[in-house]
Amino acid sequence: MEPRNEFFRELATTVATSENKDDLNFHGAPIFYSCPSKGDLDGYPADEETIVWTTSHLKAFLQQGAVQSKARTVHLIAHSMGNRALTQALAELGAPTNGTLRAHFREVILAAPDVDPDIFKQLAGTFHKTADRVTLYASSHDEALAASKRLHEFPRAGEAGQGLLVMQGIDTIDVSAVDTSFLGHSYSGDNASVISDIQRLLAQGFPPGHRACLSEALSANLAYWIFVRTACPAQ
Repeated sequence: MEPRNEFFRELATTVATSENKDDLNFHGAPIFYSCPSKGDLDGYPADEETIVWTTSHLKAFLQQGAVQSKARTVHLIAHSMGNRALTQALAELGAPTNGTLRAHFREVILAAPDVDPDIFKQLAGTFHKTADRVTLYASSHDEALAASKRLHEFPRAGEAGQGLLVMQGIDTIDVSAVDTSFLGHSYSGDNASVISDIQRLLAQGFPPGHRACLSEALSANLAYWIFVRTACPAQ
C-alpha cells in the first residue's frame, strides 16, 4: 500500500472533535481548521465577518499543507458557513500561479453550504482547477440554513427542494431523507447516513452512480442524486 497523508478539514460553527474521524473510519491524518463563532443567531453577523477575515488565512493554510507536505492525497470537508471560506479559497487557489506549484485536492465535500447560490455558481467554475471532484450535500430540513435564508432573504446553496443547486461539475446529493446534523455522533454505526456515504466516497473514490443508497434524478437535464434509505445495503 502506498503511503498516504490525507487531510480532513472541518470548518463549522461547532467545535470539531475526534469523533468525526472515528465516524468516518478515516485512516489518514486528520487536520481540523476552525475559526471563532458566537454560536447563536444574534452573533451571526459577527460570524460572517470572521469568515471573511479567515479566508486568506485558510487559503495559505491549504496551499502550504498540500504543497509543502508533499501529500499524495488531500481531501477537504467544509460544513455550513465554513463553505464560504473554502469555496472562496479554492477559487483563488485556481488562479494563475506564475510558476508556483498549485495545490490540488482529491475529494472536496461541501456539507450544508451556507452560501448564496449565485455566488457559489460564480466560484464553482474554477473548482476543476484545484479538485478532482466536488460533492455538495443539501437538505430541505436544515433549520440552520432556513434561518440563514430568512436573514439574508435569499436561498442557500445547501437547500434542497425547488431551490436545489444542480450544475455541471458538481455532484449534488439531496439528503433530505436522513438526519443531516452532520456533526452529531448519532451517525456512528448507521449505514443509512450521510457519514456512510462520505466513508464510501473517501475510501473507494466511486462517483455517485456507483455508491449505495443513491438514486439518480434529473434537473434541467443535469443529473443529481437522492439519498434513499431503502436502497442502502443491510448492515
